Amino acid sequence: MNGLGEAPEFTQLAWVVDQCREKLGFAPFPGTVNLEVLTEDFEAWQELKARPGAILVPPNPAFCDALCHPVSIAGRISGSTIEPHVQGYPPEKLELLAPCPVVETLGLTIGQEVSIEA
Repeated sequence: MNGLGEAPEFTQLAWVVDQCREKLGFAPFPGTVNLEVLTEDFEAWQELKARPGAILVPPNPAFCDALCHPVSIAGRISGSTIEPHVQGYPPEKLELLAPCPVVETLGLTIGQEVSIEA
């Protein structure tokens, strides 16, 4: 699933980096990985989003806050989901933060499935 192209800049804002280090235990690599949750995994995704998690809180109200949950990406990378609290955010979209370039590290291609475990 393609994103809006805003994540590389967003993930490198000082307040985002600081809060990710403090709340998630790592500084995010620039950008996010956008995934589309499969129909058979949609209920599990909704359950994870309903759990308490770390909230990234912007110092400027022009930005939205975001809910994060620690996950394992393909059993190889410790990262986090990130769900921006914005109107119209697609419920089937799953965005990931990680301390490294996930796509390159795992050799992923568009349309390839990847396992995410909370």
